[in-house]
Amino acid sequence: MDNGKYKNLFQPITINGMIVKNRLVMPPMGTNFANPDHSVSEKYKRYFEARARGGIGAIVVEYSCVHENGLSAPFQMGVFSDQHIKGMSELADIAHKYGVKVGMQIQHGGIQAGCASGQPLGPSALNGAREMTLDEIRMIVQAFGDAARRVKEAGMDFVEIHGASGYLVNQFMSPFYNKRTDEYGGSLDGFMKFPLEVYQAVRNAVGPDFPVTFRTAGDEHVQGGCSIEDRIEMIRRLADAGIDAVHVAGGILESIPYVIAPESVEAGYNLDATEKIKAAVHIPVVAVGRLHDPAYADRIIETGKADMIALGRAMIVDPEYPNKIASGRENEIRRCIYCLQH
Repeated sequence: MDNGKYKNLFQPITINGMIVKNRLVMPPMGTNFANPDHSVSEKYKRYFEARARGGIGAIVVEYSCVHENGLSAPFQMGVFSDQHIKGMSELADIAHKYGVKVGMQIQHGGIQAGCASGQPLGPSALNGAREMTLDEIRMIVQAFGDAARRVKEAGMDFVEIHGASGYLVNQFMSPFYNKRTDEYGGSLDGFMKFPLEVYQAVRNAVGPDFPVTFRTAGDEHVQGGCSIEDRIEMIRRLADAGIDAVHVAGGILESIPYVIAPESVEAGYNLDATEKIKAAVHIPVVAVGRLHDPAYADRIIETGKADMIALGRAMIVDPEYPNKIASGRENEIRRCIYCLQH
């Protein structure tokens, strides 16, 4: 189907034995389409199938909470119960029908868990949250492992740890949120203790041959946040521990225009951080952030700035975007204008 115009975008790539048919991935984007019990709804399955049919290489299913005390939205997807496995399995079957690889992004809201019952938990007592005890940290680490086990049991192809957007894993990794003075804070080693424990729990649950990816905020775009130099070292440590690929997003809750960029934020605004991280690690790197122009995206792959391209809102607006650029029908693409409306 590829007309050869964007040959770099339509080369396969292998991630820990998983062969993805092209370099295009639909990143996780919250829809609030889950059922009231946080399981996969019929509405979400229809939404998902339209995009799996559209020619994308891989889909990361939107942020899915590992514990009820971490819920960030009223109809957020959940992976905190075995009852959620059935819906995930149905998504896997849909994806595989179209030759698409699919994974679940597992998440805990931390101080952003505004839809959980009770007071939110975080690394520190900020924004109305309570500082997590060591027992609570161990409980949530185990919850990530249990969630990953469910993702694999559902027949999905990989699992992604959400370490960006100001959610719990990101909170532990950032001095902007993490004010702890125990072993989980105070230094780079302290900031990395929780994410490395989460990763190890996930790896123990899924085994060595199941791809585990990680989404990070390359530049948090806030004063007092994590520097790009420290972020590079953090991702290097995760890669050395065994992470199989990394998504380099940008921004946190307090710099939301760099998480969900409006039209005024330039295309490729994360590329500088992406390129620096790619130069430091030996694993595939996914570029994120207004990369909707296919010629631009193809050059990113060709020049080695990244290994894959995330197509987010471009896939919401036009689920057939990959098929259209593969067959030379760019003039038929419905273009996202980044108006932040839907």
